[in-house]
Amino acid sequence: MSSTSADRLTKLPGEILREIIVQLETKSSIDRLLEAYPSKLKLYSSYGRGILESILTNLFADDVEGNIRKDVLAIIEFPKPKEKGENDYYRRQNRHINLKEWQWPDWPQSPDIRYLQQVHRLLSRIIEFIEDYISKATSEYPPRAYLGLPDLKTGKTSFTGSLLETRFIPFASLTHSERYRLLRAFVRYELLCEIHSTRNDRWNVPDEFRDFNAFGTPNAPDPKALLSVHEYYTALYGAVFAHCGDAWLPDLPSPLSAEKATNASTIGYRPLHFPDNLFFDGQEYYEDLKISSHYIAAELAGCGLDLLTRVLSCMEGHLARERYIKGWLEDLTDEQTYEFESWMKSQYDPRHDKEYSAYRELIESSSFSNELPENAEGVKRINEYLFGDGSTTWLPRWAKAHKLQIRIYQQRAWGLFDDQRFYPNCHFPSLESLVKLQGKDSIGSLEIDKERRKRRSKLWQDYWAGRADEPVSLTYVSRPKLRFFDDTVAPRDLPRIRINYPTPDPLG
Repeated sequence: MSSTSADRLTKLPGEILREIIVQLETKSSIDRLLEAYPSKLKLYSSYGRGILESILTNLFADDVEGNIRKDVLAIIEFPKPKEKGENDYYRRQNRHINLKEWQWPDWPQSPDIRYLQQVHRLLSRIIEFIEDYISKATSEYPPRAYLGLPDLKTGKTSFTGSLLETRFIPFASLTHSERYRLLRAFVRYELLCEIHSTRNDRWNVPDEFRDFNAFGTPNAPDPKALLSVHEYYTALYGAVFAHCGDAWLPDLPSPLSAEKATNASTIGYRPLHFPDNLFFDGQEYYEDLKISSHYIAAELAGCGLDLLTRVLSCMEGHLARERYIKGWLEDLTDEQTYEFESWMKSQYDPRHDKEYSAYRELIESSSFSNELPENAEGVKRINEYLFGDGSTTWLPRWAKAHKLQIRIYQQRAWGLFDDQRFYPNCHFPSLESLVKLQGKDSIGSLEIDKERRKRRSKLWQDYWAGRADEPVSLTYVSRPKLRFFDDTVAPRDLPRIRINYPTPDPLG
């Protein structure tokens, strides 16, 4: 900011400065302003309560039925984690009882400023992730943008220390309906993470919470939105894995604005292979680390923002972050005997007898619409494959491509904006085009998978370019007292992970 602009800002009346702060909305944006103009800290302190009330009024303006407000308070007031020294078994039983008896909290009649600050910090942190999501989702080349990790103070993304050119889309630039749609989904997802905060709880959630979780129930968010939030957080952990390994940052492919790319040269480099050139698969980058276990990216995503903010803090400040994170992941997977699975997978019910998931219209608008099965068993078989690990036996030839299409669309925030104004052209591949690409490069063949892995590798890319001589259970044992919306910097170490995975009682 120029000195002239600074002078103008410092000379503005207090009421106008107050309104400027209100429009900034998030805590990190306000902190950056106050850091640049320390003299305004006194003004902020004087107007503090009024500023927070105005910001929250704006954020909740479209929450007519109070859905977001209720979920926010539920996250804050959720039954507390076990106390120090409390027996694990006792804690599980006690928490189960608490959940059964727990009621949704009401908004306080006259909340004190500490309560307002807590709500504001929670919403600010969630909005920062929303901004990261929509910026990556609408970027010129999502497989590149999704490799970036967000700086939660500045909103900028970087890859191994290099800032990326991803266009930043502020939450304030969205329409009222877009703001509500995204905030509703992200807040609800965080509450669901609270409900399923341990592996035991995934099997022991009370019936009333199962009804609450169900997609399609009254006042529930759009299934597309919740599934998209889950896909975003899964990809964010994929970026963490990429930073800890040998990941290559691809250039923006021609005819995009490749001059913006941070790579020094494209000579000799080989582009990402299909489907990596269309979809950022976090699990693939985890497997590139050569650590055992499956679905860990999705299960980590389901742990919520308490864990994620600690992981990102560790990535920013730990001196040996790559080695430390890899060691943490190895400890996490060493002794677990059950495969990882996200609670989202077990909770999402696409209503087998009625529809082909939340994305049926993508099939109906394609040339394969006449191949949709007409019987309930056929519908169930397709849905089990699309949103689980069902067999591809007897499935139509487009099913595998459609599964990829759904994840691409989720990663690119399909259906979450009112129009196409943020998107580059041809941002959403058709089912026909994916079937064609899939036929050319058979996903899953050993040779193709080996080539894909090489093209994701910086060592191999440097070798091809002549730059190298040679080719080359999840839950907290005790959840931390520190929460992601507390007014404290997240620690740069990571929590211990429980490795025993309970087997559900078949008799209920």
